[in-house]
This record gives sequence, C-alpha cells and structure tokens, in this order.
Amino acid sequence: MKRRTPRTHLTQLAWLPVSHRITFKLCLLTWKTLHTAHPPYLYELITHYLPSKALCSSNTNLLARPSGITSNFTSRAFSVSAPFTWNSLPTHIRSLDKLSTFKHELKSHLFQPLSPYSHPVPAPQIRLYDFGAI
Repeated sequence: MKRRTPRTHLTQLAWLPVSHRITFKLCLLTWKTLHTAHPPYLYELITHYLPSKALCSSNTNLLARPSGITSNFTSRAFSVSAPFTWNSLPTHIRSLDKLSTFKHELKSHLFQPLSPYSHPVPAPQIRLYDFGAI
C-alpha cells in the first residue's frame, strides 16, 4: 500500500490548507461586508479605493489600504488585512455579484497552487505575523 502525504489527502477531500482557509474566510467576510453593508461595524472599517485621476483601475473594485501601520498587532486588524487580501484577488473574482459563484471561484483560485498538474501560481497569502513590510 502506497503512503500518501497529508497534502494529498487534503486535496482529495477538497480541503484547503490552513493559510488558504484563512484567506478564504477573510475574502468571504469582505465580500459579504461589501455587498450587504452588514455587519455595520466592519463596513465602517473598509473604504473603496478612489484614485485622484481617472485611471483604468478606477472600476476594479479595489479597497484602500490604510497608511501608517507600524506594528504587527495593528496589521492583523480587519481594516488592514481585508484590503490587502481583497486587492490580491484577480479582478474577475472581485467583480462577482453572486455569493455561490464567488465562493466557487475563490476556492478554485486558492486550489490552483495545490494541483500537481498546474503551474505554481502565487495565491494571496496572509501571514498574520508579518504585515510590517507591506
């Protein structure tokens, strides 16, 4: 009997690794907050990116990143981590309006680097302990 790695089992069960699961949950919460404005306390923490000039990126559904983040503790806040993760998603995923389609496309996007047959595509990574360099 051939031994399999834990990653193989996770892929067969369609489970994401922990770092990708965190990214999935954060993006899902951000999508729900943007599309329903609930919960209000989270909706108040995020703002849409509005460039000063008319640019091609004006309608790409980007979020503004807060400035002045100095500590790792502050960088874990929803107001910092949500825009970072949301903006790292491809435009076609950010622009989806239906929740079920968004979840499916997001999970497919996060699974891409896990497939042994695909080229390595950098997935949006959240390292909750190191946002200082961003």
